[in-house]
Amino acid sequence: MKPGTTPAGPESGEPDGVFIEPEKVHKLGGVWSGASDEFTAQAKLIRSTELRPEDFGGSYAHLVSAVSEHVNKLAHTMQNWGERSAWYSENLHSTAAAFTHTDDGNASSLGTNA
Repeated sequence: MKPGTTPAGPESGEPDGVFIEPEKVHKLGGVWSGASDEFTAQAKLIRSTELRPEDFGGSYAHLVSAVSEHVNKLAHTMQNWGERSAWYSENLHSTAAAFTHTDDGNASSLGTNA
């Protein structure tokens, strides 16, 4: 067993050979807590922003890019933490890209129709 790790074998429902590194779990908890605060603040900003048709594209794209930035920051913290974390990190990056791409397209098409 690696020093500073806790086994997570069959009794925990995890496959053999999986170890939990408390330091990384604690770090991830801090990152998720910070991200939660950032997402809450961004949601409040989005809800309080009046989006007028004439500037919808630019304003909305700015708000969406801020959300995407926080998702990518969160995903980046997990990319070197092992296979499972890397898979989750890749999915978060893909989600952020899809979210931004879809909303950029929607915002620009709505902006040109104003």
